[in-house]
Amino acid sequence: MPSEWNDPQERLLINERKSRNTEYHGLKRRQKSAFWDDIAQKINRQYGTDFSGKQCHNKFLNLTRAYYVSNLSEF
Repeated sequence: MPSEWNDPQERLLINERKSRNTEYHGLKRRQKSAFWDDIAQKINRQYGTDFSGKQCHNKFLNLTRAYYVSNLSEF
């Protein structure tokens, strides 16, 4: 069964993606899978989880969508 995300794991995911923003945008589409796998490995090492790169990517997308939706609802 996949691990559940907690706040520290989400924070590390966001910080890793944010700190590597320039790198991410310089990658070709097929290279982005390895980028997310690398972030997953870092989270898994630190927290003893078993997230895949795809799960990290999906979680990041969901977090950014939730952020934008919550900001839009404030208007």
